[in-house]
Amino acid sequence: MKNLKLFLSMCLMVFLSSSVVFSQANGDYRSKANGNWGDASTWQVYNDGWVDATNSPTSTAGVITILNEHTIVVIVAVTVDQVVINAGGEVIIN
Repeated sequence: MKNLKLFLSMCLMVFLSSSVVFSQANGDYRSKANGNWGDASTWQVYNDGWVDATNSPTSTAGVITILNEHTIVVIVAVTVDQVVINAGGEVIIN
C-alpha cells in the first residue's frame, strides 16, 4: 500500500510539472491562416471568444500566437511584446 501511494504521488508530480495551462485574455491574437503580418485577414482576436480581427496585432496586443502550419510573413516593421510560435508555425522576416 505504501508503494502504491508513493507511485501515485510521483505520477501526480510528473503530471503537474509537465502540464502547461494557457488561457486566453481579451486582446490576444492568433493566426487563422498563412499570410502577411499586416493583413487583418491573417488574424483572429480574442474578445470573449475568437473572432476575425479588424486590425493586425501591434505592441498593445496581448499574447500573439502563430498556430501550427501557419506561415506569417513580416514585410514591414512591427513592434510586439509577446509572440508564441507553436511547433510547425513559422515567421519569415523580409
